[in-house]
Amino acid sequence: MRYIAYWLTLAFLFLFSAFRWEVGCDWSGYLHQFEVQRDRSLSDALTGRDPLWWLMIGLLHRFGFAYEWMNIISSAVFFWGLHYLAKRQPDPFAVIIIAFPVLIMNMPLSAMRQAAAIGLICFAISAFIDRKMTRYVIFVIIAAAIHSSAAIFLVLAPAIHLRYTALNITATFLFAVLGAYLLLQTGSAEIAFARYVGTDIVAFGGVFRNGLLALSGLIFMLFLAKRWKTEFPCDYKIISLTSLLMILVAGLNLLSTVIADRISYFLLPAQAIIFARIPYLGFRRTQTFMTVLPYLILGLFFFAWTGLSGHFRLCYTPYRTWIFGTPEF
Repeated sequence: MRYIAYWLTLAFLFLFSAFRWEVGCDWSGYLHQFEVQRDRSLSDALTGRDPLWWLMIGLLHRFGFAYEWMNIISSAVFFWGLHYLAKRQPDPFAVIIIAFPVLIMNMPLSAMRQAAAIGLICFAISAFIDRKMTRYVIFVIIAAAIHSSAAIFLVLAPAIHLRYTALNITATFLFAVLGAYLLLQTGSAEIAFARYVGTDIVAFGGVFRNGLLALSGLIFMLFLAKRWKTEFPCDYKIISLTSLLMILVAGLNLLSTVIADRISYFLLPAQAIIFARIPYLGFRRTQTFMTVLPYLILGLFFFAWTGLSGHFRLCYTPYRTWIFGTPEF
């Protein structure tokens, strides 16, 4: 029964996301991108930032597809990747439920480009678990060619074949600092700094999302890591590393809440895995409390956001869809 519920929920969420109509704060922005690419060649698309994203738009024009297909493709990549990662978990349905309030609502329902990149990062995380470095790097590079922020995951590649020791963790994060520095020298970073650092543009909800993400990382490191290493050694390394990143990314709020928020979304699949795996970590006296706590926190966050946020009312209501034939195109 739970298996059927999983597939029905996954299918519903895909349709709910892929066939939205003028829902989500990204709608008009990506419509502008679609129109900009109309008069550009495919070679022009490949020479700028995020080349695979622009190439996809160019191909849609080339074959006569309407703008709405950008959203269908983005949602398909996102949910395919999330499913590919979720099916490896003891309870895939829990992963989807936990991912809904923050990750699903804010990405495929409001950020096409980053949603597609996150779907690819889900494939990359699976490749990391399988210790397939080439596959991991390929998926990260493809994701970064769609949304440049995904390139930060390249810094974890050397850790795939390293033993998880204090020395190797230190080396990995020193490499991460070097990688982050190199990313800051790119054109995309210059644009991000110009837009979001030292300006009035603030991701108000991002502070709370990043705080919740940092709390997730701390919960793993303080209460779950030892049990996880015993029960699930195969993915202990990647979950430990992403938990450390959850804590570190929160510090980026001091630089820019927008930049911190964008990077943090790539870590939300790992957060969903952590919370969904709690019932399988052998807690006894606190089993019920530890299992229910993530759902309680995310539920409160979701209802507070939907009830109090002007951003939610502006971007998500009323929900409309063209799945039943309206509008015509």
